[in-house]
Amino acid sequence: MRNNVKISFWLIKSKHNPSKQCPLYMKIFFQGKGIKVATGHYINPTHWDKKKKKLKGSTQEAHTINESLASLRAQVIMIVNKLILAGVPFNIHTIKDRLSGKEHKNITVTQACDNYIDMMKSLSVEYSKPTIIKYRNTKLRLMEYMRSKYGRGDLFLYELNNEFIREWEMFLKTKIGNSQVTCYKHYQRFTRMIRVAMQKGYLQKYPFDDYTIKLPKKEVQFLTIEEIGIIEDKHFEIERLEIVKDMFIFSCYTGLAFMEVTNLTEENLYIGNDNELWLKMVRQKTKKEFKIPLLPQAIKIINKYKDHPFSIKKKRLLPIPTNQKFNAYIQEVGDICGIKKKLHHHLARKSFSVSIALANNVPVETLSKMLGHSSISVTLNAYASITDQKISNDFANLKKNLAARNKSRKKKKD
Repeated sequence: MRNNVKISFWLIKSKHNPSKQCPLYMKIFFQGKGIKVATGHYINPTHWDKKKKKLKGSTQEAHTINESLASLRAQVIMIVNKLILAGVPFNIHTIKDRLSGKEHKNITVTQACDNYIDMMKSLSVEYSKPTIIKYRNTKLRLMEYMRSKYGRGDLFLYELNNEFIREWEMFLKTKIGNSQVTCYKHYQRFTRMIRVAMQKGYLQKYPFDDYTIKLPKKEVQFLTIEEIGIIEDKHFEIERLEIVKDMFIFSCYTGLAFMEVTNLTEENLYIGNDNELWLKMVRQKTKKEFKIPLLPQAIKIINKYKDHPFSIKKKRLLPIPTNQKFNAYIQEVGDICGIKKKLHHHLARKSFSVSIALANNVPVETLSKMLGHSSISVTLNAYASITDQKISNDFANLKKNLAARNKSRKKKKD
């Protein structure tokens, strides 16, 4: 590998100082790439031996400068040898940084990932285990890509550019088989880690300014209030179907995620300032507390199952089965009820947001708090098409009201 390092010196004759001396540069060639390094010396072009790459003559100045150039050459070779022995990934920029004493600020992609993941672990109250696992998976996908593309499992942050992220997206889709949504999630996590590395001074400039992995727009799937009513009114003699139906309806009227319904206990219930029954929990995904005033339909289901043997044994409010069984059984319920849409538990949460809350003029800010979203922007992004339609409908009603008021004013004038 040492033989791959080539070092040369040359004068830039197009530049000179007031004494007509030109700057002398060292050029390092490594792994097919070259980089120039200023030596700090200015030389009269007539004193430079272009062939031997050193100063002519035996003056004290020539001796001093030639020794300096030999020392620089030796330093480069020593740096490369040390890097090879250390077994760390490096390139021509690493050599230049070591030469200038800046290497302490260089970290790799995996080091940036590890730093972020360690930070998440130290703030375990704010980050759930599933979230940390997702970041680890993103790190693994990056390592797989770097081995495939660059022949090594790591790159320095200063090597990142638009090509890196563009080719990574293609790798995720073609080699791993990831969907556009999954690619976007990996991109989101990776760029978050990169921005934190920037804040710590490991990068001067964001490397992916001209490229973004976009989240594909898709219509929000939900049940209409009529479809919810069809399922709600259906009674099943088979207990497992009746239970799953009720659990689904409970989430349609509360917006709770599957794990939240599973972990629901009597301690989560309380009487609010309005003397109504409320539910209070911490959203597992965001570690954010949320509160929901319980609708009569949800209270009815709680009362129905509070003395169920499963509820008593597990000390839970509701006898919900595993997620896998739930989604299999609820599809069976949907088929029997004549619902053409594919049913799963998350559809209940979406149906609460759209058909129960937004359709009945619950503000997006309120919905965001009830869903336990990390910010209102998450809610707006999730229901962008729905909120756009709602704005359109609300504005149409506003125009009607204004037209009616203007008509009334004209009549009064007449």
